[in-house]
Amino acid sequence: MAEATVTWLQDQIFVGTGSTKHSVVLSSHGKEGGVGMKPSELMLVTLASCTAVDIVNIFEKMRTPLSGLEIRIHGSRMLIHLGSIQKSNCPIELKGMG
Repeated sequence: MAEATVTWLQDQIFVGTGSTKHSVVLSSHGKEGGVGMKPSELMLVTLASCTAVDIVNIFEKMRTPLSGLEIRIHGSRMLIHLGSIQKSNCPIELKGMG
C-alpha cells in the first residue's frame, strides 16, 4: 500500500515523506520566495513519473532497448483556484535503437 505524510515545518514550508522514507521539500512561492517544489509542480512530476515508469516497463516487455526518456509536462491553472491544474500537455521524447 502506498502511503505519504506531509509535515508542516514553518511558514509555507512542508516536507513530504513516502513509505520508502524518501522526502521532498514543498512550499508555496509567496513572500518567502519558496525553498522547494510547489504542490502543483509535484502533482505534475507525479503524473510524468508514473507515465515514465509505464513506458520503461512496456519497452522492457517488448525487449526494445531504450537509451533515453524525457517527459516535459505543462499544466494550465484554473482561474477560480490558482493551485488547481485544469489541463496538462505531456510531450514525450524517447531515444533508442530501431
